[in-house]
Amino acid sequence: MDRLWDKRASIALACMLLVTGVLTGCRKVADVAAVREKAAASGKKAVQWLETQQRSDGSFEDSEYVKVGITSLAIIALMDHDLNEDDPEVKRAVAFLAAQQQDGGSICVEPQAENYQTALAMIALRKTGNRAYDEALKKAQAFLVRLQSGEGDGITPDDARYGGIGYGSRPHPDLSNTQFALEALRATELGADAGTFQRAVLFIERCQNLRRVNEQPWATNDGGFVYYPGLSQANPDATGGEPRHSYGSMTYAGLLSFSYCDVPRDDPRVQAALDWLREHYTVDKNPGMGYQGLYYYYMVMAKALSAYGEKYLVDNKGRKHYWALDLANKLVALQHPEGYWVNSESDRWMEDNKSLVTAYCMIALDRCRPFLTEQ
Repeated sequence: MDRLWDKRASIALACMLLVTGVLTGCRKVADVAAVREKAAASGKKAVQWLETQQRSDGSFEDSEYVKVGITSLAIIALMDHDLNEDDPEVKRAVAFLAAQQQDGGSICVEPQAENYQTALAMIALRKTGNRAYDEALKKAQAFLVRLQSGEGDGITPDDARYGGIGYGSRPHPDLSNTQFALEALRATELGADAGTFQRAVLFIERCQNLRRVNEQPWATNDGGFVYYPGLSQANPDATGGEPRHSYGSMTYAGLLSFSYCDVPRDDPRVQAALDWLREHYTVDKNPGMGYQGLYYYYMVMAKALSAYGEKYLVDNKGRKHYWALDLANKLVALQHPEGYWVNSESDRWMEDNKSLVTAYCMIALDRCRPFLTEQ
C-alpha cells in the first residue's frame, strides 16, 4: 500500500511540475508578446514626437556644431521605425544632408567633429537604399579613411594611436569615433580597403584591458575597454602605470568594433570583452560611469549584442539575462508621455538634448525587436 501511495505521489508531482512548466512557459510567451507590443507603441510615439522637432531646413538641430550628426541619427531612427525616403520628413532631412558635403568629402556644416558627422551621414544616406548617393558616399568614405592614424601621419604600428580614428578636428583617435567610422565604412560597402579594418584592430586591442594583446603599462586584465589608449573616462586623472578602468559603453563599443572588423565570435579578445560585460550586466546604469552617457550606452549595448546574435547573456553567477527584454522594458519605462527620452541625471555628452537621446533610444529599440520572439 505504501508503495502505491509513493507511486501515486510521484505521478502527481510529475504532473504538477509539467503543468507548472507549461504555465511558466505560457507566462514567458505572454510577457515577451506584451513587451513587443509596448516597444512597438513606444516606437510609434517616438516617431510622432521626433517629427515635430524638424526644422524648416530639414534638419533636426539648430547648433551647427552637431547639426548633421543629430539629423543623421534622426533619419536612422525614423527609418528604423518603418519610415522611408518617400516620407516627407525623411526626404527633407536627407536632402539637407546631401547638400552639406564639403569639397574634401566630409559631410558637415562646420569642420568640427567631422568624423562623427560624416560617418552618421553615410549610414543615413546608405539606409535610404538610393544609389544616387553612391558618389557622395565614395567621397565621404575616402575622407574617413584619410582620418585613420597611420604612416601618412608619421605614425608607425608601434604607436598606440595607429589604426584609430578621431574627431577629425582633434588629433587623438578614440574608440567611440573609430566605432562609428567602422560602422559607416562597413554599411556603405563601396570598396573600403581591407587594410583599414586590419589597422583598426590594432587600435581596438590597445583600448582593451587585456595583457595578451595590450602591453601598455596601464593595462589590466579584466577584458573591458577604455576610451583611448591611456585614457579612461571612468578615471581620467590616472597617469603612468596606474590602471585605466574599463567601463560599459566603451566595452560594448569595443565588442561592436571587433564585429565590424570580422573578428570571430570565439576569438579570445571577443570572449574577454563578453566576460567583462557578463560580470557588469545591467540596464540601470552605464557600468563604471553611472548615469553619464547612459543613453549612448543603451544604444551601443543593443547594437553590440544584436551583432553578437545571442538572445541571452549569462552573467558570472550563472544567471541568464534576456537582454532585449530587459532593455526594451527599461526604455519603455523611461520614455516621457510626450514620446521623447532625455537624461535627467546627467547632461554630459549632450544627453540633455531630447532629439539626440530619443534617436539613441529608437535605434536601441529597433535592435531589440528581432530578439523579442517566443522561440
